[in-house]
Amino acid sequence: MITDTEYFNRLAFDAPLDVKFRSDALGKTVLFIGYRMNDMNIWLLLHNLWRTWKASGYERIGPSPFMPCGNPIQQAILHEWGVQVLGAQTGDPAETLTNFLDELGKRVST
Repeated sequence: MITDTEYFNRLAFDAPLDVKFRSDALGKTVLFIGYRMNDMNIWLLLHNLWRTWKASGYERIGPSPFMPCGNPIQQAILHEWGVQVLGAQTGDPAETLTNFLDELGKRVST
């Protein structure tokens, strides 16, 4: 993106790939890996997903995205939006991710 207009147009999240992602996120469990919780684009995306579910009247029974997050204020907001937070991220992010994926793999295999 080169201009402010291109950036703002992108934030509309209405490109075909965005529509597909919203469809997947509203019908399936989504695991976000590699995104910082300080990224406002992620916050906007999650908020828009939550708003869609809320407007449907089924926001509390919809699928839940999962994200690691160590900030208690962010965790509270995410919880309100139906996002299940996976433990606090502490120490080395690469090691935390590796441990999480190892544990996830064990639980899925059994």
